[in-house]
Amino acid sequence: MKYIKFLIATILISINSFSQGNLKAKIEYENAEQAFAEEKYEEALTSLLEVENLLNKWSPNVSFLKIQALDKTFNYDDVNDKKTKMLIAEVEKYMNFSEKNEDAIVPDKFKTVYEIEQKVKPLLQIQKWKQMPDYIKGNESYEKKDYLDAIEWFKKASDLGNGIADYCIAYIYQNDLSNIKDYNNALKWYKLSAQKGCSKAEWQIGLMYYTGEGVPVDYKEALKWVKSGAKNWCSDAMALLGTMYLFGRGINESYQDAMIWFKKGADLGNITCMINIGYIYQNGNGVDISNIESAKWFLKACEKNNSNACFQLANLYHNNNNPGIVQNFSEAMKYYLKAGKNREAYTQIGWMYENGQSVKQDKNKAIFYYKKAIDMGYDWALFRLGDVYEDVDFTEKQAGEQTENLAVKYFTLAANKGIKEAMEHLIDIYDNGFKSIKKDRSMEKYWRQQLEAAKNK
Repeated sequence: MKYIKFLIATILISINSFSQGNLKAKIEYENAEQAFAEEKYEEALTSLLEVENLLNKWSPNVSFLKIQALDKTFNYDDVNDKKTKMLIAEVEKYMNFSEKNEDAIVPDKFKTVYEIEQKVKPLLQIQKWKQMPDYIKGNESYEKKDYLDAIEWFKKASDLGNGIADYCIAYIYQNDLSNIKDYNNALKWYKLSAQKGCSKAEWQIGLMYYTGEGVPVDYKEALKWVKSGAKNWCSDAMALLGTMYLFGRGINESYQDAMIWFKKGADLGNITCMINIGYIYQNGNGVDISNIESAKWFLKACEKNNSNACFQLANLYHNNNNPGIVQNFSEAMKYYLKAGKNREAYTQIGWMYENGQSVKQDKNKAIFYYKKAIDMGYDWALFRLGDVYEDVDFTEKQAGEQTENLAVKYFTLAANKGIKEAMEHLIDIYDNGFKSIKKDRSMEKYWRQQLEAAKNK
């Protein structure tokens, strides 16, 4: 709120940077201000680019807001991202102008841009490393899956101080590429990369100690590396540090600190951080439960095409017991579909076709999606498919063979996976008979015993 007031207070000053007759530029700038205040950063950026086009000159006030909008939307992990390059260039212009026109710059604005400059500095170093000839040749061999040749070129780049080359060598050893898995060598090269300032290597070392991959689990050692990586602007390290605070691993449990680091990582575009914030609001970990806030963060991650986030967002719209979210089957279907190849989403889509939620009821389409989920190894979809075939209104003609046999087939498959609901249906079928399936006391008894055993686990 303080920042928004500051923007409003300076709007007249900023408008003075436009020519008096350029009303379109003034309108677009006001649109950008409004969009930014509403956290619609893409809209703000679009308006600011239009302002620049209309003015046909650089303006420090426009540049400041442009830097803010880019900071909220660029992909920190992708140095080749168009917005990343745009942000780096814009920060350089603003800082150069500030150096030559100190009296024309508002101190608070300079401080904000300076802090963003510190975030993009590591990207400049990565840019330089990736432009080194030996690294380029190593990367070409890596892309061709000639990993041994890649290591030779990366080692040459490493000798010239290239920290990303060290990281690539470690990654090859860690992931058994070319059948040369060697955790000791992986750790060695990650540490060398970290010494040269590669914060992602610090995260990888921390992750190895956190998960016990190739080394004994050591949360204290993990914390040391993860903290350093987070402070050096690695968003993956921020995500892991937030998780360590959330569960109290290697450090005292603190929901507040977990949220701080998750939000820092989310500001850098880290999807894991966005999803974790969504879960925190959904579960009420140190905050009031808020489905509205949860949906907001799941949406941010979903817009970056994260399947799980889209699925979680769809669930919020699908269920009718989420205070603050109005049940909306159309929105649920939209996000289940956006989740893409997601076995749980496929199952939910099947359910919606089976029951005619936002779409015309279609049992065959339900079967299609249940089978997609089954192909991906989702056991619950076996039960759902059996339930479709058990439906007395679903004919043999539609199924292609006797539906009761198909129902028993899929209930049995599901029951053998430990799904109690499938066992209950089999008990009912063998107890009462179903179409051509005759009563069978021995099978009924068998599944009652299996159900009892499952309940006692």
